[in-house]
Amino acid sequence: MTFSWRSAAAIAFLFAAQSVSAQDYDYYSTPETALERVNPGYSLVSDAANRNGATNTAIAGKTAESAATANSATGACGCATACDGCGCGCTDCCCGKYFDNLCCCQPLWTVKAGIVYLDRANPHPAGLVENTVTGATIANAQNFNFNWNVGVDVSAIRSLGGSKALEVRYFGIDGWRATQNFTTSPIWNFPTDPPLFGLGSANIEAVYTSRLYSTEVNLRQGMNDRFGWLIGFRWLQVHENLNFDADFGGNQASITDNVDNNLYGGQLGFNWQVYNRGGPFRVDSVFKAGIFGNAANNTFGVTQQLGPAFGANQSRGQVAFVGEIGLTGVYQWTDHIALRGGYQVLWVEGIAVASDQLTAIDVLAASGIDSTGGAFYHGALASVDFTW
Repeated sequence: MTFSWRSAAAIAFLFAAQSVSAQDYDYYSTPETALERVNPGYSLVSDAANRNGATNTAIAGKTAESAATANSATGACGCATACDGCGCGCTDCCCGKYFDNLCCCQPLWTVKAGIVYLDRANPHPAGLVENTVTGATIANAQNFNFNWNVGVDVSAIRSLGGSKALEVRYFGIDGWRATQNFTTSPIWNFPTDPPLFGLGSANIEAVYTSRLYSTEVNLRQGMNDRFGWLIGFRWLQVHENLNFDADFGGNQASITDNVDNNLYGGQLGFNWQVYNRGGPFRVDSVFKAGIFGNAANNTFGVTQQLGPAFGANQSRGQVAFVGEIGLTGVYQWTDHIALRGGYQVLWVEGIAVASDQLTAIDVLAASGIDSTGGAFYHGALASVDFTW
């Protein structure tokens, strides 16, 4: 086989080019150096920068140009193709504190599974049983001390793209209970109209129970990294029962008042991130208020061993107010799991409260309701948040 001088020169040139390439460039082939490539789309820079400054200046210029192009294409994410195939546009990409410093699609769902541990504050002062002779109050509503109680608290948030999201939340407590035990004077009465009298001292046990359920749907709109507003619909239920068991010695009587409140209405609010220094811990807050229509009902009844049973019933529509404030600390445990704990306040005005009803009862007309009362709830909340 024969070679021309042109063939020999070509082979020598290719061999020299390959040798220079192998000496001047490190393609980050080892696992340790591969971690340096945190910005996909950036060009590799020659490791021979100190040996050939002019060449590498040109390469670095191309690198900066490539990085700028990548940032522009991805909304400053610095990754031209990280969102490809995930079903979202570049405006839905996020460079995460908790997403391994890579661009990715925003989470689609957040589900919070937790509990509320709330106290129903004591009712405002109201006379329930009176000494007929002196007019002194024997039993007062404000002396009902409700126990703290736990209930479920769950919510789901669905991202609608950009900074919009749809939220559904439910929480409820079924079981506040408070009691009073007392002995009446020889002549006493309930403050109905006309009064219901008791002749002879009686040992009375009064049991007050209360339940609360809340369901809401909100559209949330973020304004920036720390502030957003919400608008939504809420259904709130307050059910209460006040029962007196009286033992006269020769007669047993039970006096019961049961109220039901169903509140429906719109609410406005805002979310504010009180504290966030860029680490895994932050403090969130939420404020909500709304005007509601309340379908209130009161049922009063008396049953006794000696004597007839009788009662009263009335329903009424009432304008009501509901306000809520929440303050929670959040620890971002992983990219997909966060731990949340905090404090919540809820107050309701324009409802029928069981301890307010006796003075509203018209025994002869068999009707009566007071729907202008209020209730206050406060306590702790905790949840585990799952995001994906």
